[in-house]
Amino acid sequence: MARIEGRGRETLTGIHKMVALAWAAAAVGLLVRGLGAARAGVSFGPSEGPLFFCIAAACAAGTIVLGAVYGAFTAYGFFRDRRVALKWVFTLAALAAGWGALFGGFPARAAAGFLALQIAFLVVAGACGVALERDRHAPSVECGGER
Repeated sequence: MARIEGRGRETLTGIHKMVALAWAAAAVGLLVRGLGAARAGVSFGPSEGPLFFCIAAACAAGTIVLGAVYGAFTAYGFFRDRRVALKWVFTLAALAAGWGALFGGFPARAAAGFLALQIAFLVVAGACGVALERDRHAPSVECGGER
């Protein structure tokens, strides 16, 4: 199977980071809208923040597709490193929390709670990704670096 290495992997990583960050930013926008709806005592759903909803939906799908490409075509694989597996678990949990917030039929306060949970899951998935990047760019002991 063909592998993405070097410059291609760096480009894929950069795109993956930008799309995931846009998803998190849209989730924060949805959370603010959800908190406003809870304060006003009105319902909350995709129609309350259509721009944030569209951005979040597109970026969530993009993040998952890019993660699948990353897993299939780079040396990381899907479960080779436990942090990659954790990224998948927390990314899918974030997707489920966002889906529940927008389509679960919950009151606005509960939807805002789901969105806060989604953001927490995205932060943990991001932390796993940062740890992977740190290790990938750390100097190896064989090259005279310290670990």
